Amino acid sequence: MRLRFFAHSLVATVAILCLFRPERAQAALLTINVQDCRESIGIHTVPRSAVMAHLPTDFSTRFGFGGFGSAPGADQAQLIARTMRCAIATVAGSQLGPLTTSHYGVITARTDAQVLAGSPLNGIDNWQLGYTTSSSTLAALLNNAGMVTLEAPALTFTDDDPSGSFASTNSPLFTTSGNHLPPDVPYPGGFIAHWWGDGPKGEVLSRQVIPEIAFRFTGAVTLTPAPGTLLETILQAQPVAMDVPLGGAFAYGLTQIESVPPPLP
Repeated sequence: MRLRFFAHSLVATVAILCLFRPERAQAALLTINVQDCRESIGIHTVPRSAVMAHLPTDFSTRFGFGGFGSAPGADQAQLIARTMRCAIATVAGSQLGPLTTSHYGVITARTDAQVLAGSPLNGIDNWQLGYTTSSSTLAALLNNAGMVTLEAPALTFTDDDPSGSFASTNSPLFTTSGNHLPPDVPYPGGFIAHWWGDGPKGEVLSRQVIPEIAFRFTGAVTLTPAPGTLLETILQAQPVAMDVPLGGAFAYGLTQIESVPPPLP
């Protein structure tokens, strides 16, 4: 079973890397492989003035058509929060077992994420403001690679049941409650998400490649910021009903952590 798992992981990794190459020739500091994953994503419109001070000068927020039915204006920005739970995760040759992560940030106007299957809606570039994981091993590796990571062994994600009745996150960054209603709709061409961020070693990029994914496009999710966090400041200490709640499910994917040489591409 173990040999079959590693063989499958190797084949999947090679296939993904061959199909979706980064536009820059940049070596990955760390590669994380995940399998059998579900995620909860929420997008919410906030005043642009609430987040611009936390973005580098060469990043700007996206306005106009924001994807998935969200359309922020020129004086607005999109906050994005995501929690993911995977049954299997491997990194640096070690099997982590079940893995939960949560993070949040701002959707930016950058377009570095590759367009997949000829669709401009298959890639997104976010500026990351907070990241946490249930794995102490992964937290140590990510911090060593320069990506600021909070270790949270008690991090939990309660997934939707088949009827979509409930989904919740209990993270040191935020909590969520609500639902992502079925059916699961296959999204053509897969998805690439770039999460840019700043760390003690300079700017880093978390490049997440998911070759096949299904979304739940309906439901309702409430996001509550944790006390004492930057998110609490951005949301003025108030829970919000997310404008766009998305549930996702995918069989496998990978995340590459890359350093970003100055100046930014």
